[in-house]
Amino acid sequence: MAERASGYKLVFEFPRMMTDFAIGYLDEPWMPGLDWSTLELVPGDFVTGDLQERTNDLLWRVRWTGEDRWLYIYLLVEFQGAVQWHMAVRMATYEILLYEQLIRSERVKNGEMLPPIFGIVLYTGEGRWTAARNLADLVERLPGAEESDHPRLGYRVLEEKELAKRGLGGVRNLASALFRMKHAKTVEEMLAILGEVAEWLKAPEQTGLRLALVEWIRRVLLPLRAPHATLPAMVDLMEAKRVMAEQTIDWGRPWKEEGKKEGLRTGVQKGEATLLIRQMRTKFGPVPRTVQQKIASADARTLLKWGDRVLSATRLEEVFE
Repeated sequence: MAERASGYKLVFEFPRMMTDFAIGYLDEPWMPGLDWSTLELVPGDFVTGDLQERTNDLLWRVRWTGEDRWLYIYLLVEFQGAVQWHMAVRMATYEILLYEQLIRSERVKNGEMLPPIFGIVLYTGEGRWTAARNLADLVERLPGAEESDHPRLGYRVLEEKELAKRGLGGVRNLASALFRMKHAKTVEEMLAILGEVAEWLKAPEQTGLRLALVEWIRRVLLPLRAPHATLPAMVDLMEAKRVMAEQTIDWGRPWKEEGKKEGLRTGVQKGEATLLIRQMRTKFGPVPRTVQQKIASADARTLLKWGDRVLSATRLEEVFE
């Protein structure tokens, strides 16, 4: 999993890829005011108060101009191949650490406003993203408390599988090409997209990005779609296309077989989750939405363990202790 995450980081560390990704798939109202020529990669290594290091995947900043003023917006990007129930906590942690760093370095001085941070999770897994997308959905509410007293730090989830289905009207978008290559139905379709990308990036100044894409193919694409295919180190995109075209690649079977297994596991888990929620509702009354989400993202073994605990628990919280 770490190898796949590093493969994505390699290509998204290039401004061209990040710009195409944001322009192609973010539809926020402030997007038209961004000056993409100012996009710069920011170190994402943070040191906490107890001197522990924390590192996010990628952190970019870009200048926004509008309303007769300008400011920097930070884009915090995380790559996730599996659902993380407490992802909202991790994203909030990175945001707070970034703010502390900006204050400590006096890049933001007393009396000045902090810059906005836009958190993005690019989910590359096969199932749907079921984790809470806002810190508020993970925190119990105090009876009678004001809405403003409840923490609200959220992030945007973009599911790669869904992005691959979107058509961008023939626009030369590298992020779109990346997603469509990974989810191509045939090796011929994938090679055709790869040929287009090689043509887009044939200029000498794009050499670094071409090599990064080859590494993404080796670390991410082939292990998932054609685990028996091989690709020599340090080949260019056109060479990679030629080598892959000459091999007998079974493109569809690995995902079809995995899909059958995943479908069976998913069906069993859904049944166990539904039964567990019904048991809880009968014994304890209404089941909070956050608890239902936690149950929906649990594996079969955990669901069985919680089902046993329901029988002896005197309150809902005891099931998860």
